[in-house]
Amino acid sequence: MFASALSLVLFSLMFCDHTWGAVQLGSQRHHAVAITPGAEAVLREDGRVVAFKNTAKDGAPVLIEGLTDVVAISGVSPGMLDASQPESPASWIALRRNGDVYQWKGTCAEDGYVDCKYTRASKVAGLSNITTISSSRGAHLALDRNGQVWGWGWDIDGLLTGAVYPFVKPQLALVKRPIRLPIPQELRFVAVGFPHAIGIDRAGGVWIWGRPDRFDAQPEKSQSISAGQLTFRKVDGLPPARSAVAFGRTYVLAETGEVWSWGITSYNRHESFGRRQPDKMDGACPTKALSVTAGTVVAVCLDGTVYRALWPGVETTDCCQARIVTEERWERVPFLSGINQLHVSNATFDVSLVDNSGDAYRDAFETFGAVLKPLTSLQGPLGLGR
Repeated sequence: MFASALSLVLFSLMFCDHTWGAVQLGSQRHHAVAITPGAEAVLREDGRVVAFKNTAKDGAPVLIEGLTDVVAISGVSPGMLDASQPESPASWIALRRNGDVYQWKGTCAEDGYVDCKYTRASKVAGLSNITTISSSRGAHLALDRNGQVWGWGWDIDGLLTGAVYPFVKPQLALVKRPIRLPIPQELRFVAVGFPHAIGIDRAGGVWIWGRPDRFDAQPEKSQSISAGQLTFRKVDGLPPARSAVAFGRTYVLAETGEVWSWGITSYNRHESFGRRQPDKMDGACPTKALSVTAGTVVAVCLDGTVYRALWPGVETTDCCQARIVTEERWERVPFLSGINQLHVSNATFDVSLVDNSGDAYRDAFETFGAVLKPLTSLQGPLGLGR
């Protein structure tokens, strides 16, 4: 099954040949500065990017050829999308210090875990002076220094064109080359989310676009501006924002370190909770980063500790004992500290993180809601090659 723990269901790269371009590495010590969901790609302190030939174990780290002086990476396996399509987009993108964007693909043996191979990364034509990138499931966004947003890849949830696709077996459009999205304001942050993308303008205002038919994901009060098929909504009732994530519900990290959210989510077909008006979530730490998946949102605190907010109806496990969450609340994860970056992902069904010493870890979960374990119980530190 493609959407399984640490699977690399990896997709075809656009605008490049299909020459496999990864170099197997030795065991010299390197430090991680960034990691993608599933630990499918790790950015080292020397600006090189590492993937793994054997994703089920810490096996055979390989360098992605064509990538140097990288400052950011993004992407996650598209999961249920058809890997056999000859013109499917790249799964991962990287931002170089000079503002250029590169992309690459990979493929594994039939079981999705071993004998993984990766193409040489190629430059994405038509992009320059890029400052921020975001990618998920083959949909890519890039923000340039002028505040303009560019998109390419799978048009998931109509993020690129405003099109509406059926939920079951969608025949998604493939945008082969970057197109500029006509967002009404210059942005300083952008992120691919579900069911909408999120942008933050230079004044800290939050904008969303995509899936106009998802009434439960839209804020109750917003200012709507249409441009062609796309409708952009500026969300009312929020303080100036720093970043945001969305997976069903939307979570906004304010400049003050507070977390705000909106959206209605249903579980077990009879339980629903949340609200359509943004509301501050009390009980979290002063936060520097958020990650969200089905059933769990995780806050990485400024002091390196980790909090999670669990949703009613979700079954979760604290190391040994399973329980059903009965109310929405933040709780500190007692055995995780010194964390720099952390992702939870239902696309890869796992947790991946980098601690403050530069060690990278990953771990699979099988419940509806991410399971967070002590570092000693995770796979890692991952070898990052020579």
